[in-house]
Amino acid sequence: MTAPTVEWLVAQWTSRFSEITLTMGDVQPEMHVAHIEDSAIKSGLLWWEQPFSCAPDSPIWAGAPEEAWTEIGRTVLAAAGVDPAPVSEIQSTYLEIVRQSMGSLGADIGDRMGIQVSAAKGSETAPRNLTRHCFRIEAKLPEKTVEFYLVITDELAHIITSALVAASQPAQDQAVEQRHDAADAAMEQAMAPASRTFELLLDVELPVSVSFGRTALKLQDAIKLITGSLIELDRGLSDPVELLVNNFVIARGEVVVVEGNYGVRITEIVSQKERLQQTRRYMLQ
Repeated sequence: MTAPTVEWLVAQWTSRFSEITLTMGDVQPEMHVAHIEDSAIKSGLLWWEQPFSCAPDSPIWAGAPEEAWTEIGRTVLAAAGVDPAPVSEIQSTYLEIVRQSMGSLGADIGDRMGIQVSAAKGSETAPRNLTRHCFRIEAKLPEKTVEFYLVITDELAHIITSALVAASQPAQDQAVEQRHDAADAAMEQAMAPASRTFELLLDVELPVSVSFGRTALKLQDAIKLITGSLIELDRGLSDPVELLVNNFVIARGEVVVVEGNYGVRITEIVSQKERLQQTRRYMLQ
């Protein structure tokens, strides 16, 4: 179930790594990925452990032998005019590419899950004993081809996949509901008789007003009102105001200022059912 997510993570990270190498050193390595067993990972690698805010205990690890991180770091520094460079600077340059690529991957994960995800603080730590997927990545550089490794925890892939499944269900339900609504509307339109006067009604002017709130006052209190009197309404500061057409509520929204004038940004259209209930109450008054 998580396999497509794991493959997406590998493809997305290698793409980001290649893009950042191009940005920093004007070199875009050609990347080739192969799924491998744990036992095929070499020893003595420079590891970088990268957790993400959506799964802090299920990180991704990138590991590179000295030949790989030296070649990548040296190539980028040489493009920047730093050649020869100290080993420490070569290593820090390689790790900076890894950190930036992981940061971009965090944003990609957030877009995929529909939430904000960031790359947490990483460290030079080897992979822990967790259920994981291992990959060998070959990077073809101008002078040689090097290889490094990517290790992805199954839990991270599971968290991302679960979010995708949860997000898709409401969308599917909404799509079904929209199809039903469209079918009902089409049927009502087909059954409704054509009106020759409808176009004339479109030119009828109706009063539009905005209601900030309501309250009830006794007559003895109303006649005491003077300039400066305060009247408490039944609506809070953050509650939406009501847009009325011909004294019927048709929408709700928030107050805005447009070129020095007050306006209402509509945030909700009143349903047909609610409008019919208003009409019934009006007729019974």
